[in-house]
Parts: sequence; C-alpha cells; structure tokens
Amino acid sequence: MKFVERVAATHWGHLYSPDPARFKPFATINHPMVIDGELASPYPQNTALYYPWFKRVRRIDGASFESTTDTTVYNLWVTGDGTYQVNGFGTHSIAGSGGLLRRLHDTGDLSYEDVLRAAQYFATVPRDRRLGAKRVNDWLEGIPLSAAGRKRMARRLMDATNGSAGGMSTRAFRWTCVLVGLCELLADGILCRRRMPDEPLLVSREVVA
Repeated sequence: MKFVERVAATHWGHLYSPDPARFKPFATINHPMVIDGELASPYPQNTALYYPWFKRVRRIDGASFESTTDTTVYNLWVTGDGTYQVNGFGTHSIAGSGGLLRRLHDTGDLSYEDVLRAAQYFATVPRDRRLGAKRVNDWLEGIPLSAAGRKRMARRLMDATNGSAGGMSTRAFRWTCVLVGLCELLADGILCRRRMPDEPLLVSREVVA
C-alpha cells in the first residue's frame, strides 16, 4: 500500500454491492470490481468513459444500491496491477500506485490535501486530458528528479489544478496531457478498442478488513 485516499461518500452519490445476499452496499459506484478475472461494474460504459485507461469492463448484474451518507470512504493506491481485496472481492484502485502525485507527497513537496485536490481536478477534465494525465503521472513516477526538479513539478501541478494560467512550462504540461491522451484514444479507435490480454487479473493479496 502506497497511499490511502479519503473522500466523503456523498461525492459519488451511491454505494453498491456485487453480492446483495452476502453484503450490504460497500463500494462507491465508480469503482470496478474484479469478477472471474475481469474488471466489472454496474455501469461499464460509464466506467470506461470516465476512466479510459480501462479498455474492457463487463457488467455486474444483480447489484444492489443505496444512497450515500456523510460517511467517509477509503481507497488504497497500491503497486502491481492496482488491485486489492475488500470483503473477498478484488477491486481496482483506479490510480494504481499514484505515480508522480504520490511520489511528491512522499518527498514532502505536496501535502495530502494537494494530492486529493489534484486527483479530483484531473477526474473532471475532458476525457483526452484525463487519459493523458494518467499516463504522464505514471511515467514520471520513476524518473530521476532533483529536489529542485520535484519542487518545480509540484508547482506546475498546483498551477494546473488551481486554474492558474501558469508559465510556459505549466501550459506545456497541460498540452502534453492532451496530446498523449488524444494519441491513445485515436489508436484505440483505429484498432477498434484494442484487445486486453486474455489472462485474468491476478488480484493482490492486500486486504482491507
């Protein structure tokens, strides 16, 4: 586990359970589960549209729902394929290990609130920029950065998420996200949504009680 994301359950409106006979609704409706080795969601088209890095999501039939309250819900950012277990079900963190955002938090260049604000911001931008931002965030997780370089990256991220015009480097960051996302979406369209590997997801043993 790399990072614990805490948000109000009301942010998503509803919780769901993939197995109403055994569990009350416990997962926010944006989170896909891993069912029989495949990502699955009560609303697969919405999941694929909202998180375009998921290339194939099947439908969960028979799920139960309930409106959310002011309860806090939690999501884990984890290594590997981004999955962990809740109530015996595999679920996906969506953010993976958190990429550059989590790295800058670990080094003290972004506060916890900064990370949540940036994650929520990129969840609301157009689909091409959202996909591009996810790819760029993942790519930058492992590249060497000096302390000064980390501070510059943190400043660019905050400029981008706060709606500031920023300098040329901030605008370049935004356009890089757009172009990366557009290229992948175009490739997906040309290839008729390229196939994922046939191997099932191997769900992490990391468990949330």
